[in-house]
Amino acid sequence: MRQIGNEDGIVRFISPTGDENAKDAGHATHVGMGMLLDKETILTCAHVINSAMGRPIWEDERPGGDFKIPVTFPILNDASVHYARIVDWSSPGRDGLDCAVLELETPAPSAVGVTILSVIDPDELADDDLSIYGSLAPGHPGAHVGAHLLGAVGAQWTQLDVKDGPGVQQGFSGGAVWDRQQRASIGMVVARQVGSRGITAYFLSAQRIAERFDSHFPVEVRKIPLRRQRSFSFVAIILFVLMLAHYLAVQGSATNMLIPWAAGSKGLAAFFGAHCFAIILGPYVMWHALRHARSFALRKWWQRVPVAFGGNTAGMLDNTRLGAAMVVLFLLLLPAYAQGAFVDKVFFERRLVFINIERFDSITRDDVIRCDKNDDKWCLHEDVGPWSFVPESPYFNHAYQIAGTCTFDDDCTMVTYFPGLQPAILFGSTLLSFAWFLLFIYALFRPWPYRVKHHGGGSEAG
Repeated sequence: MRQIGNEDGIVRFISPTGDENAKDAGHATHVGMGMLLDKETILTCAHVINSAMGRPIWEDERPGGDFKIPVTFPILNDASVHYARIVDWSSPGRDGLDCAVLELETPAPSAVGVTILSVIDPDELADDDLSIYGSLAPGHPGAHVGAHLLGAVGAQWTQLDVKDGPGVQQGFSGGAVWDRQQRASIGMVVARQVGSRGITAYFLSAQRIAERFDSHFPVEVRKIPLRRQRSFSFVAIILFVLMLAHYLAVQGSATNMLIPWAAGSKGLAAFFGAHCFAIILGPYVMWHALRHARSFALRKWWQRVPVAFGGNTAGMLDNTRLGAAMVVLFLLLLPAYAQGAFVDKVFFERRLVFINIERFDSITRDDVIRCDKNDDKWCLHEDVGPWSFVPESPYFNHAYQIAGTCTFDDDCTMVTYFPGLQPAILFGSTLLSFAWFLLFIYALFRPWPYRVKHHGGGSEAG
């Protein structure tokens, strides 16, 4: 199944031929690159538009909106010319943002693909392999140039160390900076500098672009690093195994073998299973799934599902429809279903709560209903249940126990319990996990990206 690649959404800007009805680029002059961010929206440098219009390259004034800018799509086999109009603008140079947003007259062919612009923490990009595609002329096949990140050089630009061949050339401006590990474009090439030690390139980060132009096109905001997928895989699989074991112990006759700490009680097996989900693992698994779906909201639905296994950073996005369905079913839905069964068995079936009458000065044997056969200091009190307790200390001093199983001769299997507080924590955590799971399902089928945080400074109104 095809993944998003560095060839998706490539746009080439050419100078007008003088004939708006021209069907191909002919011998028009190449002036720069651009990115197709959805079927109709293109992002490029403002100075590329100035060049296309024959204006001084650093002209600040926004061009008139009626001017048609010709573009081609190098990934296609034909050289058909398409036209776009300017819808937003930020003046060129470091004092501006050097960006122009254009809208195509007709949607781009689906074969062109789209560029996914991603806001990613620079610390996550330090060792990544980057790639820039550029062209020198309409007939030039173009070239992918390798690079890696050096760091910010001011409020606007970030510097790249170009590794391959002749490096970034004139005509590369407006091209996407593609990150191989993240499988996303992290910015746009805006300038180069030729020195004695070679060519240095500069790009405008997705963060800076989105702060100014996110109302025009979607942007992916990574709230969760790809490398954290490994922790999701580890925790989610452990949760599945624990929930399955406890569920089988509740439903079957092999409770002692599956869950020895439940002492053969199906009620205690459900009690411990509810804690495995609500207190230990469930909230993290559901939170991570939701955060992943929103961090990769511009991908296909199955790529918004975390991968259960992945050997490297880029491989974490190699999900398939079947793989995604299996993760949702086995690592998310089934543990949630088992938790619902555990909570029902523990709190909605009548569960006895005993008190240690030796710890309560105001309670005597005349005040209790009955006591446990094997240990008569543990007794039932009419005011004590899963949610209610005696308003007297000691609450946390091993004063309460919940019964998993009680036989007819009043021999009960019990564990320490905190009425009121413990079920409130279990219910609250379970409801929060279920809410995250439902929002995750929503995010799979309705793209729900995070919003870009606006830090201010460095850009001006169009």
